[in-house]
Order: sequence, then C-alpha cells, then structure tokens
Amino acid sequence: MKQHKLGVVMACILVAFCTLHVAASAPFAVDQQIVEHNMDAGGRVSGSIVATNPGDQPVKINIVPVDYVRNAKGDTVKATQEQLERSLFPYIALSASSLTLEPKSSAKLDYIIDMPETAEGSYWLAVYFEPETGTVVQGGALEGRPEVTFNFNLKIRYEVMFLVTINGTDNPNGAVTGMRQISQSDGLAFEVDFRNTGNVYYGAGGRVEIRDQTGATVAELPLERTFALPNQSYTFEVSDGSLQLPPGDYIALAVVDFGGDKLVAGQLRFAIHGREEAR
Repeated sequence: MKQHKLGVVMACILVAFCTLHVAASAPFAVDQQIVEHNMDAGGRVSGSIVATNPGDQPVKINIVPVDYVRNAKGDTVKATQEQLERSLFPYIALSASSLTLEPKSSAKLDYIIDMPETAEGSYWLAVYFEPETGTVVQGGALEGRPEVTFNFNLKIRYEVMFLVTINGTDNPNGAVTGMRQISQSDGLAFEVDFRNTGNVYYGAGGRVEIRDQTGATVAELPLERTFALPNQSYTFEVSDGSLQLPPGDYIALAVVDFGGDKLVAGQLRFAIHGREEAR
C-alpha cells in the first residue's frame, strides 16, 4: 500500500492553512505548519511547536484548537457536530492555552497524542496561534474625501494542522459522484465531483480524457491534485479555452488517482454542434 503522506499536495495545504501575507509583518512566527504522525493504535507520540518573537515588544499568543473540514471548493470551514467522527481533539493534550513571547525570544508549545486501541484511519485538528492584540496598519484616505483617513487593526494568525494516521488500518478509497459540462463561450469546461470514501486523507488528482465516437482520446485536461479528507467531497474544475473540436458526439471520462490500488472514473456524454446546427 502506498504511503499517504501529503507529498505533492503540500502546496495545496499551504495555500489552505498558511496566514495571508500582507504589508504588515507578523509579530511572531511558528516553525511548523503541518504536523504529521503515523502511529499504532493505543500508542503515544509527543512533540513541540516553537513560536518566535523577532520584535522588540513582548507578544502574547492564544492557543486555540479548532475542528475543521474542507468544502467542495476546497475552503476550510468549521466542522459541524456531525463531522467530528475523526476529530483529533479528544486525543491531544496541549501544554498551554497561551504563550508569552519576550522580545527576541522563543517559546515551545508541547503536545502529547494518545490514540485509543480502537482507532483506525486518519484523524485531524487545526491549532490556531493568535496574537492577543493586533497590529495597526494605516489604510490611507477615503476615496474622494482626503480629510477622512482609516486604519486597520490587523491580527495575523498562524494555523498548524495536525494529521494522524493509524498504522495498518488505512483503507484509501474514492468515487466520482458527478460530472457536468460548464457553459463556456470558447473551448471546453467541466466540473467533476469526487468523494473520499476511505478512512485516510490523501492527495487526489488525475485527468479528463475527451474521446470521440471511435473511442480514441483526442484531448486530455489535467485535474490539479487536491487534499481530500475522509467522508468529504471536492469539486474539480477543469477547462481549456483554446480547445476546438469538430462537430460530433464525445465522451468526457474523468479519471481520478487517489494513491490507492486502483483508479476511479466517471463519464459524461456531450456533443459539439456546428454553427448551422446551433442556430
């Protein structure tokens, strides 16, 4: 069985979980943004996350654990009560609920993860590192009214994602649950609905093959690899504005690779009409 590390989906995760970069510099930094552990059921693992204050003023940071999921667009949202089956929250202990960083110094947040004997598959949790006070950023003058100025009170938050997978219990699986053609003036565009039906997280990607009436593949559109959590769905969007096909009947075949022992696919029949037919 393949390893279910983040690997090629690291970029996706960093986009989803890194702090937004703005003109104001962050008053502190953390040394990790993703913490992954593969461990045995009934096992224990421990570690630390280091926060550093490079500035000249003390900074107080609040530590906030948060359960999350990803919606069909790939955005992270707060989990509902029904989505907490694989929450890591009951099994992780943090050494503090806040840290005070003196100027030009660092502090550690220690953690211990104890998994029950019945654990299987993957579990996850986000931990927010939030400054207690924000940084004032000058916003400038209001358009058309130079006498009115405004400032932003900006809080730059770091999010550290914890991911735990239980050794020997991983069962990666997935399914293409829907597919449709998107209206587009030029070229072709499709949406492909994919659901992680297994019990571990993984990176899912693949392609949409365009086949003609003879079954020959006349074009391929890549499905960019994304991070998929168990029991959650994602909608791939794929398009090629320059692809021009002759009139006829076609099949769009979505092939998704999720790192398991097989590929999964879904298909959609569509037609390209000539100008006279389209009138």
